[in-house]
Amino acid sequence: MRQMTDKTTYAPGFRLDGKVALVTGASRGIGYGLARALAEVGAQLAVSARDERALAELAATIPGSLVVPMDMRSVASINEGVARVERHFGRLDILINNAGNVRPGEIHNMPETDWDRVIQVHLKGAFAMIRYASPILCKQGDGVIINTGSESGLGHAGMANYSAAKEGIVGLTRAIARELGRFGVRCNAIRPRALTRSVQAFTGQVSRWQPLEKALGKYSLGDRGNIPTNGGPEHVAPPGCMALHGRG
Repeated sequence: MRQMTDKTTYAPGFRLDGKVALVTGASRGIGYGLARALAEVGAQLAVSARDERALAELAATIPGSLVVPMDMRSVASINEGVARVERHFGRLDILINNAGNVRPGEIHNMPETDWDRVIQVHLKGAFAMIRYASPILCKQGDGVIINTGSESGLGHAGMANYSAAKEGIVGLTRAIARELGRFGVRCNAIRPRALTRSVQAFTGQVSRWQPLEKALGKYSLGDRGNIPTNGGPEHVAPPGCMALHGRG
């Protein structure tokens, strides 16, 4: 069973007791770290991910947590999952849209299925989660939505589907912040960088574009291609959870 290596540091006295947080993509990587960090400060957790075995292991370490199976490609599945969270806890205060997948490929030979799967899980999934969570948050007059974007949205060779989905999430975040702010609901996005298992699984395939990335230099990833990627997902939890304080 995995353990977080460092505890998240918050402002003195920061607690989320009595708050309910729903985290997607929580079985590993960034979502796992965010779920653990929220639990550290007292939030009640509902967690969702494709890897139900790993999800059950996580839930076993967080008393009172709820495992909610959802298919991020299915609006109906997400509707049912969000409704289950509300029935179980009676409320929802924090939504973390973190579920994602990676299907690298050159644009000229990218299969339609690889484009669709990535857009569906990241962008359609985030839309559907907000679609069904927002009425709960607005009715309460308070709540926070955190969407996980990526630096890849700044432009990532060999990752056109992922880049499009992640930058779409940023645009979605801006729209939702403006739309729901009048109800006391904030919406923020983070652009984390971490060596997750998903990234490492495609290292060999992505290495084909290293000559191009070298030629582009610092502009291989927006203007941040010269920043080394050497941190694990546990390092994302502190700034990710601090986004709860940010203004939408």
